[in-house]
Amino acid sequence: MEKIDPNRDTFDYQKSYDRLDDFLYCTEYGGSHAHMLADYCNRELKFLSVLDVGCSNGESHELFKGFCWAGVDIRHAAVTRANKLFASKSIIAGVWSRDRPMLGAYALQSCATSLPFRTNHSDLVLSTDVLEHLTTPDTLRAIDEIVRVTRRYIAIRICPVPEKSPYGKIVGHELHITCQEPPWWIERFEERGAELLWAYNWNFVMQMGDESHDRSESVRRTAR
Repeated sequence: MEKIDPNRDTFDYQKSYDRLDDFLYCTEYGGSHAHMLADYCNRELKFLSVLDVGCSNGESHELFKGFCWAGVDIRHAAVTRANKLFASKSIIAGVWSRDRPMLGAYALQSCATSLPFRTNHSDLVLSTDVLEHLTTPDTLRAIDEIVRVTRRYIAIRICPVPEKSPYGKIVGHELHITCQEPPWWIERFEERGAELLWAYNWNFVMQMGDESHDRSESVRRTAR
């Protein structure tokens, strides 16, 4: 099994994860990894709209009922399952809007390194067990995008250890490419103007500064 150089500029993630979908990788509605983050956010923060980056089958919507929820995932099949889940539960079908959150829920296909939303789109941007699947340069691009599209809060769960499941053997490479402990990830967000609110194990929640802060300029500065 190939060990991907984490410093590699980018990678064909869609090819690998579409192949994994054929082998039932995260194809069942098994629940979200965001429970601990949701418990904190629902209890301590005020927000109306949520964007889940790497939403898989859309289960995190169950944790944010009553809010405007949007999700993106690299796998077309996962996005299809998410939207079918919403329909089966008679959840209002949200309409994709680049400019503002829409009432209800919807998922669309997109890579974390280029999110199809305007700056300051959602009150809370969530990502669980996703960023470690990217090369380090792509991880930094994804962090830039998360910082850009959030209006206020960022909730992250990462796994800092190598993937131990057999799925890596199916695609011929390790699934967790950027394996870093939580302080490394927190520092990357802090470099972009975020402040730590809460952390526990592999979960952390951060807050951006003044809502009028120019996120695009913050991202440009870190890229220099």
